[in-house]
Amino acid sequence: ATLQLHLDQATENIRQLETRLVEVEKKAGTDSLTGINNRHSFEKYLQEVCRSCKREERFVMIMFDIDHFKQFNDNYGHRVGDLVIRNVAQLVAAELPAKGFVARYGGEEFAVILKDQNLDAGLAVAEHLRQIVASRELRRGRDGSRLGQVTISLGVAAGQAGADPETVVERADAALYRAKGNGRNRVEAASA
Repeated sequence: ATLQLHLDQATENIRQLETRLVEVEKKAGTDSLTGINNRHSFEKYLQEVCRSCKREERFVMIMFDIDHFKQFNDNYGHRVGDLVIRNVAQLVAAELPAKGFVARYGGEEFAVILKDQNLDAGLAVAEHLRQIVASRELRRGRDGSRLGQVTISLGVAAGQAGADPETVVERADAALYRAKGNGRNRVEAASA
């Protein structure tokens, strides 16, 4: 009976440790401000997608950032800047298709991966996200005062099985900067 009691206690301890490990791993991969995936979990996921895609499978990566974000921080303070980041992250996460993966890449920049999608489908999703974000008016929580319209610029790049993750990121990032250079609040595709 004593041996069985020790085995039961050890089994329960292991179960609790496994649960705690899952919680810690999830927390390590989550952005504390937005509650979405962080850059570390994004990079891990992108590597997995590039490695595990079957021969003919494609995926799309969307990089985007919040237009004129510095103005929110300068005009209203960092708390409002955090509110803008949080709202955009939650809005985009809610609007993504089922196979979408969104992460805060850093600062006001975000990354999305859409599995089993081609460039045209990725451009359509990016345009939808752009329109949804631009259609919302941001208001301050305390007094409801109008803070203005938030817009995003997006760059879209297609990837396929065996793609180099860094190259996909660079291509999406270059398209993002082209969108910003062409006037912001727009979607641009990466060059082929």
